[in-house]
Amino acid sequence: MTQRVSFSFGGAGRVYRVVEATAADAARVQHFFEAHPDYFVQCEGRAPEPAAGREFVVDRPPAEFSFRAHHNLVILSDAEEIEGVLAVSVDLLSAGVWHLGLLIVATRWHGGGLAQAAHEAYEAWARAGGARWLRLGVVEQNGRARRFWQRQGYTEIRRREGVAMGELRNTVLVMCKPVADAALDAYLAAVPRDRPDA
Repeated sequence: MTQRVSFSFGGAGRVYRVVEATAADAARVQHFFEAHPDYFVQCEGRAPEPAAGREFVVDRPPAEFSFRAHHNLVILSDAEEIEGVLAVSVDLLSAGVWHLGLLIVATRWHGGGLAQAAHEAYEAWARAGGARWLRLGVVEQNGRARRFWQRQGYTEIRRREGVAMGELRNTVLVMCKPVADAALDAYLAAVPRDRPDA
């Protein structure tokens, strides 16, 4: 059984705790999504579905993708309020690839440093866990998110057109950030599906 994740970090003038979401958290995650719907409106063209919280807690990568572990995480304030969520797949598609499937922070923290602090904590955790490359996908029309990831050191490596997300079909930019002295060429050799000509 995969060890449960728990770590802390400082950001936006506070200390936060990151822990695994459980079935008991589904209603709280749903409330968080409904209170901060920007991601869903931007990327899916609609408000969060009534089952979004429950689906987050149990979500896993597609069946055809190999992975060693998957973690659906919540970011908790010192008052135990959910201030954000992350979904992380370890060794997705190849050893050393850590995929950040989702990072949402409370709307009031947009531009306030929480997302960056959360990502820095995630990267430190991933590096300690053997990550060689950090991978994610961002919807092209979400310019704010795209610029954020570029500032964190991610590079676009492939575009996937017509990806169905809720009521929309989006262009998703696959982005990668080599860490631990790894090279982007080695990543593309390890994950052929992400080559620009794939």
